[in-house]
Amino acid sequence: MDKMKKNKQLGFFSEEETPKTSYQLEQLDEPNCYKCGLYRKVNSPKMKYTGEGKLNCLIIAEANGMDEDLKGIQLIGQSGQKLREELKSLGLDLDRDFWKTNSLACRPFTKATIGTGTKNRPPTRAELTYCKPLVNKVIKELNPQFIWLFGGKAIESFWMGEFKTLTATRWRGLCIPDRRTNAYILPMFHPSYIIRNEKDLNLLST
Repeated sequence: MDKMKKNKQLGFFSEEETPKTSYQLEQLDEPNCYKCGLYRKVNSPKMKYTGEGKLNCLIIAEANGMDEDLKGIQLIGQSGQKLREELKSLGLDLDRDFWKTNSLACRPFTKATIGTGTKNRPPTRAELTYCKPLVNKVIKELNPQFIWLFGGKAIESFWMGEFKTLTATRWRGLCIPDRRTNAYILPMFHPSYIIRNEKDLNLLST
């Protein structure tokens, strides 16, 4: 009986994954760009969402890379091209059918270890927290029917403080009705993860 209680599911999640109280996070009504500071160092600070959103679907990816930062458009680098190819095979166009934004509006980077220049890095939890009000503002403005979360950082940003486990491996493949946003949430692996694991054909369906 105790074992059954321990493994009891609450909807999509077990009791162990659903905290009785939310984590104590810095709750912001406005983005704290001053404390983050990335906007001072990038080519496209506080990048606005792009796309026409014909399918009423918002894609939230993780963060801008070098190509995105230079041109001010999300998902145009290697990962974005992979995504565009897959969508095209389904008769979809990323810029026409979707809106696109990131969990972090400015490119996170670090100095290259060899030579000159910079390289991409994952957003930190603090950066995601500072930028979350910008993501919330986009969702409220667009009121999408569907939200696709690409990668662990997008998932972490969207549900931080609500669940203990915030990894793409745990969440991918689900279609979750979300009362807060009044949208269906579809977490997925980031296209960059698909590229890094291109021999695993099962990933193309997640």
